[in-house]
Amino acid sequence: MVKSYSDPIEALSMAIRREKEAQEFYLRVAEAAESDSTKALFKELAEEEAKHEQRLQDEYDREAMREM
Repeated sequence: MVKSYSDPIEALSMAIRREKEAQEFYLRVAEAAESDSTKALFKELAEEEAKHEQRLQDEYDREAMREM
C-alpha cells in the first residue's frame, strides 16, 4: 500500500528517490542486455527517468524556497 503524503516536500523527495532507483535499474538492465537494440531501449528509458528526476528536483527546490 502506498503511504499518503500530505507534505509536498516529503512526497517530492520520495518521488526523486524512486526516479533515481528506476534510472539505476534501467542502466543495469542495459549493461546486461546482449542486443544493441535492447541496450539502447533501456538507456533511453534511463534518460527519461533522469528528465523526470530533474523536473521533480526543480519543483522540490521551488517548494523548499516557499517554505523558507
